[in-house]
Amino acid sequence: ILKSLSQKMSKMVSSIEKKKKSDDERSDNFNQRGNNKKLTKGERDRQGPPRPEVNNPVIQRLAEYIREQGVNRENMRNVMNVIMQIGREYKSSIERSSYKPSEESLNKLKDAGLSDETLEAVIDVIKALAIYDK
Repeated sequence: ILKSLSQKMSKMVSSIEKKKKSDDERSDNFNQRGNNKKLTKGERDRQGPPRPEVNNPVIQRLAEYIREQGVNRENMRNVMNVIMQIGREYKSSIERSSYKPSEESLNKLKDAGLSDETLEAVIDVIKALAIYDK
């Protein structure tokens, strides 16, 4: 009975591995997007799931608020990148209570059209988000 069970389990495992390999190959072929070159696992397209902040409703609302404050479409990506950088710096800072963004970051945001009042609000939101991001 054990021998029979062992053979059945062996067949099941090999069929599962074959199916997984087949699914991986299909996935690789799908990800080629018209390229004739076959991609290896290390060469997958950059196209992947969106960054977590893209689906974050608070970040989306923050982006809307920044647009309302007069940041034009061309500067929006740079502004959001600076804001995300400030968030990463704040999360990694040891002494969060005395954290202040770098002058360079603040100047970039001011140059994009954000007022001091808006900057304070943005930094408060970043600090509040950091509490919930672990």
